[in-house]
Amino acid sequence: SMEGSGPCRVDWQDSVATLSLPASEQLQQEIAPLAEEFSQHYARFITQDAGFGQLSGYLLQGTEFYTSLTQFYNGWYVTHDSYRFSNLELSDYQMYSPDHLSCRVKFDYSVFRGAKEYPFPSSYILYYQNTDSGWKLANLVIQ
Repeated sequence: SMEGSGPCRVDWQDSVATLSLPASEQLQQEIAPLAEEFSQHYARFITQDAGFGQLSGYLLQGTEFYTSLTQFYNGWYVTHDSYRFSNLELSDYQMYSPDHLSCRVKFDYSVFRGAKEYPFPSSYILYYQNTDSGWKLANLVIQ
């Protein structure tokens, strides 16, 4: 049995039903800090304020997402003096199996150059897989 928190949800679109099972409170509390820490590192990685080494411990190795990050070029981002990460919202924790779940992450990320602010509102779905060394991020989908 999966660690769901209550009944599964059924969403109908045309004649296709999608079943989903919310993750338990306990699991949400386990995933939340990982998702928050990763999101901050990822935002900073994209703007060249953090290196791949700060992300790698959160990632499931060998995935397409992992490989794409090792090859990521972020030289097009605006040079800046500082950055700010704020308004983090975590929601929609879904179980796919006892070892697979996703959650939605929304936050605001801004970089500052002098008095000018460049905002980058962000919304992702993070896909986690349970491994021998804990929950690791297998994929990220931009919303």
